[in-house]
Amino acid sequence: YGVIVNGELIRSDAVVLASGGYSALYKYFSGVDSAIGVLIGDAIIKGAIASSLEFIQFHPTAFIGKNRVILISESLRGFGAKIIDSNGKRFVNELATRDIVSREIFRRIISGERVFLDLRGINNIEEISPFVYNSLVEEGIDPKEDPVPIMPVAHYTIGGLFTDLYYRTTIRRLYAIGESAENGFHGANRLASNSLLECVVSGIEVARTIARDQPKSPRSPVNLKVFEGSLDSIGDLREILWNSVGIIREERDLKEALKKVEMLEIDPRIKILVIGIIKSAILRRESRGTHYRVDYPTINHKLSKRIIYDGRVVRFIGDQHVA
Repeated sequence: YGVIVNGELIRSDAVVLASGGYSALYKYFSGVDSAIGVLIGDAIIKGAIASSLEFIQFHPTAFIGKNRVILISESLRGFGAKIIDSNGKRFVNELATRDIVSREIFRRIISGERVFLDLRGINNIEEISPFVYNSLVEEGIDPKEDPVPIMPVAHYTIGGLFTDLYYRTTIRRLYAIGESAENGFHGANRLASNSLLECVVSGIEVARTIARDQPKSPRSPVNLKVFEGSLDSIGDLREILWNSVGIIREERDLKEALKKVEMLEIDPRIKILVIGIIKSAILRRESRGTHYRVDYPTINHKLSKRIIYDGRVVRFIGDQHVA
């Protein structure tokens, strides 16, 4: 059992995937470039089950700079920052959940409007949030003088490899934690900062699980390989996901996106993951948590269960209906 790094196979009795999620598959995202879910896709190809891939959290207030994305925390809205349109008018409750605020901002942006975060009412912003203040000044914006142009960005992926409560995947001796895993920790919509708690808990618990499992489970022959390609190769994919599988979704757009992705010549590990994301979003004909369907805008309590994906079909757990 092992991981291939720079052509070298590193063997071990157990492997823990802590390689992050897949938010960087979107055109606009807040994390690192490497968060494209390659090892999740690799594990799916090797036989692992994934779950809840349709749930992707978008952060509503990000500034897209020349060389980086600057996240502006909702805590500043608690201090009085306001979300305004080009006319200086407020149009959303700034302290609503991230999914609601993201949708309202996104609706304005796709209609051709610009949206801003007005920080001018916070007199001591450089003391309250020095990182945000200094970062914006470095980008040529003085938040004390001018509203900051903002837009939502892909921020956190709730789905991942399907694990039990002890972080075991469906492949022997392969474990997953953090954004690589999905064991129900976040439901359908992560609470802000809960992933920090998850990191602490999951790291400790997976170590305990491996110690318990070691005498019982034989070594698996599966090897996973890290991504060594160019991120330029997924430019078209990022556009497709942002436009059709993002903040606001509709069946027609999702099905068209699926056709486009199936025709792309990209890393097969990325492709199999993205197909699972889109198929899961199609199958969940409701709006729940971070997943919003404009054609099914309300929650359907009959669908209060996970969608799992085996690399070929998606289905609700306990349901024979597949897609």
